[in-house]
Amino acid sequence: MISIKGTDCKMVELGKVADAAGGQVNIVDPLKLTQEFGTILSDPIIATNVKATFLTHAGQNIWHAS
Repeated sequence: MISIKGTDCKMVELGKVADAAGGQVNIVDPLKLTQEFGTILSDPIIATNVKATFLTHAGQNIWHAS
């Protein structure tokens, strides 16, 4: 998971999700996004053809621009 440094990212909740998924949370300096994404993309691929289900608060909307 990625969070932008200096934002209210609710780290406790992100940490719980990352722990449950066996991952980590990277807090990225917005001035170093290119460098950080390069590092992340150099990690090995651990899954393909994955389906994900997002559970959100009833008041939150997620839309797809297709």
